[in-house]
Amino acid sequence: ALIEQDPAVREKQLEDIIRSSRLLSETVNHLLEEASITHRFRSQSFAPVELGEMAKEVSRDLVVWALESDVEIEYWSDIQASIKGDRVALTQMLRNIIENAVKYSPPSSVVKVTLCYVDEDICLAVEDQGIGIPDEEKPHVFERFYRSQHNQTVGTGIGLSIAKEVAEHHSARFVLENNHPQGLIIKVLFNALEVAP
Repeated sequence: ALIEQDPAVREKQLEDIIRSSRLLSETVNHLLEEASITHRFRSQSFAPVELGEMAKEVSRDLVVWALESDVEIEYWSDIQASIKGDRVALTQMLRNIIENAVKYSPPSSVVKVTLCYVDEDICLAVEDQGIGIPDEEKPHVFERFYRSQHNQTVGTGIGLSIAKEVAEHHSARFVLENNHPQGLIIKVLFNALEVAP
């Protein structure tokens, strides 16, 4: 780019540099985040975490960032549910899931975050209106560095693997469902029998 004489080519080169720099920065941040969470799991004990309060806080913190992509974030819950856990790690888990949903959402769409009971479980769900994920790829989306061949959005492929690590540390499990008419719903299911006192 420093020696390129054609302004149009130089502009394209600079755009590529900026895009690559942002991806590198995001990758480094995710790797540091993963290391930090792994350390917390070894050193921090669980404490009561009110999931609704946490989800509302994370949703509120990301609203302005999402609006920059013309995506709204809505939070809804009619329950109060506390579990024993690591609030910092759970916050990062939900943040990664919501950021992922916003990233794959089309303009003028909504990402919905909900907290409710599903049978014997507490369900924390994030649903978007993006292109969704083919059924054959759903088992792989939580693999580290996994990138779908149909995915045209820039990303690290680390965020959801961190989310899964946090969920498993809290004895929670993920369920991926198709949204209608399009999009993806990611549900994190916590055992309601293991709630905090």
